Amino acid sequence: MIEDADDRDEMPADYDVGHRNAIAVVNTWPARGRALEIVTIGPAELMRWLEARGCPNTVENRLKYVEELAARGHDAA
Repeated sequence: MIEDADDRDEMPADYDVGHRNAIAVVNTWPARGRALEIVTIGPAELMRWLEARGCPNTVENRLKYVEELAARGHDAA
């Protein structure tokens, strides 16, 4: 998925660095009173979503996709 990202030059080059950053968010946000929801991203589904909207694969658009998935989960409840 990283190789398909239009902003891959801005992403951590090393998986371990990216993983540590993600874990830091998971550990700090709730302590600061922020809500956190883990959303699994299917690479093929993300690429279809981006293509359908004519969006580049950037962090901003990946975030929009995740927010949409999370909202759908809450709508279904």
